[in-house]
Amino acid sequence: MSRDDGVNRRAFLAASALLPSMARAAGRPRILTGLDRVVQAKGEPLLGKRVGVLVHAASLTADGKHAIDALVASLDAVRPGAA
Repeated sequence: MSRDDGVNRRAFLAASALLPSMARAAGRPRILTGLDRVVQAKGEPLLGKRVGVLVHAASLTADGKHAIDALVASLDAVRPGAA
């Protein structure tokens, strides 16, 4: 591997890290996943329903909370002690 490859790789990684924040700064609308929408609605779309959740360690909300923690907190906000 030549020195130029390493420089290009570092430049690519730096640009990749900056692009998401640049897109938000440009005023583009933020994309919300279904998980983020349920959390934003304080779990109300799930109330009264039986729900199974299959998650992975990378199942995170936009602000970095794990899916299970975010859902439990959302349901507790609507019905304290529900979880």
